[in-house]
Amino acid sequence: MGLEEYRREIDAIDGKIIELLEDRFRIIGDIARVKKAQGQAIYDAGREEEVRQRWREALRDLDREFVDGVVDLILRESKRVQERVK
Repeated sequence: MGLEEYRREIDAIDGKIIELLEDRFRIIGDIARVKKAQGQAIYDAGREEEVRQRWREALRDLDREFVDGVVDLILRESKRVQERVK
């Protein structure tokens, strides 16, 4: 396979990542509305730790520090989205 084919594969994967993130944050908005209706706080330390642990358990070849950084960004944006909804 040549460089251009690899790049097309990467572009397709990037599109899937964006689509999945959009799906995730749409659901986060739904969660924020439920939390608001139930009077729950946005931040849930136990849930965040569950998410972090699940990502770490799924690791195969990726560097843990890299994955932790990705999870940190996702969780930070999740809180921002919930604050905006709430």
